[in-house]
Amino acid sequence: MYPIVLSGHDGPLTKVMYNREGDIIFSVAKFKENKQVPTAWWSDTGERLGTYDGHANGVVWDIDVTQDSAYLITASARSEIKLWNVQSGKELVGFEHHTKGAVRCVNFSPDGSFYFVITQIFGTLKKKYPKGALLSVYQTPDELFQEGEGKTTITLDPPLNECITETLIEEYGEEEAFSPEEEIEIDSGWCGSWFKFPNGRQGILVGGEDGKLRVYGWNEQTGVFMKLLEVSKHEKVINDIQFDRAGKFFVTASKDGKVKLIDSYDFKTWKVYQSDFPVNSAAIHPRFEHVIFGGGQDSKDVTTTSSDQAGFEAQFAHMIHRNIFGKVKLHFGPINSLAINPDGTSFVTAGEDGTLRLCHFTAKYMSKQSKDERKLKRWIDKYNDLKRMEGEDGEAKVAGGKR
Repeated sequence: MYPIVLSGHDGPLTKVMYNREGDIIFSVAKFKENKQVPTAWWSDTGERLGTYDGHANGVVWDIDVTQDSAYLITASARSEIKLWNVQSGKELVGFEHHTKGAVRCVNFSPDGSFYFVITQIFGTLKKKYPKGALLSVYQTPDELFQEGEGKTTITLDPPLNECITETLIEEYGEEEAFSPEEEIEIDSGWCGSWFKFPNGRQGILVGGEDGKLRVYGWNEQTGVFMKLLEVSKHEKVINDIQFDRAGKFFVTASKDGKVKLIDSYDFKTWKVYQSDFPVNSAAIHPRFEHVIFGGGQDSKDVTTTSSDQAGFEAQFAHMIHRNIFGKVKLHFGPINSLAINPDGTSFVTAGEDGTLRLCHFTAKYMSKQSKDERKLKRWIDKYNDLKRMEGEDGEAKVAGGKR
């Protein structure tokens, strides 16, 4: 496995992700004036497609893309929230969160019609919001969508390609144009994702700095947006939450050095994967029973520790057996974020060293895992057949008057 080094940022990476088709990679970072972020790359070759120019200097914390790859959204420490046309790179909507706090997390709803942001509150506003964090839910502007079949909402074809910030302000006024549909002060918020309840209702899953998972959503009886669930899962901050392809399980990555596989239905912890170092990001392989995670010793301590002893590798663990069966050394600093291609053929890591490392799985890895899966399935089928035959024999003996 020979990684392709993607160099296009001049500061530590903060987030990396694939689009749903897996052909484009999006990344954001801390940056200065001479290098623009966010950035889009071809996932096949690592070629840079282009940048989305418009954020002030500083940290762009998070990024997300609609499922049809039409629109992109980014959030920065300077309280900026921006929507972009993915293909052209043009800024469509841009505004600052009303608290002027650092926007730490942003995420589109599955159909793209809503998005939420998690904002960290600092300074004098801490008196108004003593918990120090806000969860805000916004409706994506109607100008980006059209009515589809069955009264469903789909993106314009072609997608909107003009800035409508001034238009929205003229039509609704600045305060009304960018006011959230719902907003609630939350106990702690560091990362998050839209969440689907077993009954089909949508909520928002938030990972906190206190190691707790919380779900926020609309109460079925009252319709009030509120906290619906709270469970303690880690001892330290939860850095990342990623779901599997079917949405039945998700993994959490924490500074306490643990990755946990959690059931989406009842929030039961099924497996725990232990690292010797803080874990910043983890993902579930879409085709094999593998979990990939990465992190490493804190960046402030990197200069005093050998890179071989700081845990900067991407680690591979078996989802069921929990054993770590492989490590890939990629960066000269901690891995801050990682993602696996939805087709399972590659993964990408984003490092504190300011580079992305794109790794395509070898044919040997892909074929070996497929062979192992088939072998395991044969053994499971054989075991089930034996159990069924034993059950049939037992029923025959009981029917014949034998015990």
